[in-house]
Amino acid sequence: MILKFVQDHSPTSSHCRGTAVPTETQNIPAASILLVEDNEPIRVMAVRILEEAGYRVRQAANAREGASMIDVEDPDIVITDIFMPEGDGFEMMRELRRRDRQIPVIVMSGGGQGTDLNFLGLADRLGAAVVLAKPFRRQQLLDAVEQVLAPRSD
Repeated sequence: MILKFVQDHSPTSSHCRGTAVPTETQNIPAASILLVEDNEPIRVMAVRILEEAGYRVRQAANAREGASMIDVEDPDIVITDIFMPEGDGFEMMRELRRRDRQIPVIVMSGGGQGTDLNFLGLADRLGAAVVLAKPFRRQQLLDAVEQVLAPRSD
C-alpha cells in the first residue's frame, strides 16, 4: 500500500493543502523527469505531485541550469516553464534539438493568457509534446505525463 497525497489546488489559493490517503498501486511509473521552473512554490508542488505518483524527478530553476543537467540526468521527459530568468522554455527546447536529443517536452505557462500572444500555441508549433496552462490541477499534470509516456509503453 502506498500513501498518496491528495491536494486541494483551488485556483483562488496559492497554498497546497492535502492529506495522505492510502491507495493501492500495482504499476508505479519508473520514468525520470527533469522539471525546469523558476517559481519555487510551483516547482515544489509539481515535484511533490510527480514524486508521489512514483516518478523520479530532478529539478532546475532556469533553462541554463536545466540544459546543464540533460546529459547527466538523461531524463525521459522534460517539463519546462516558458518564462524564466537565465533562459526560457523555448531555449530549453532549442538546446534539446541542438543536442539531437529526442526527449519529449511538456511546456507549461501562465503567461500571455488573456492577450493576443499565445505562447503555449507557439510551443505546440515548435514541437512541444504537450502544453499545459497554469494554474493546472494535479490530475492535469499527471495526465500530461502519462500522455507523453503512452507511446513508450506500446
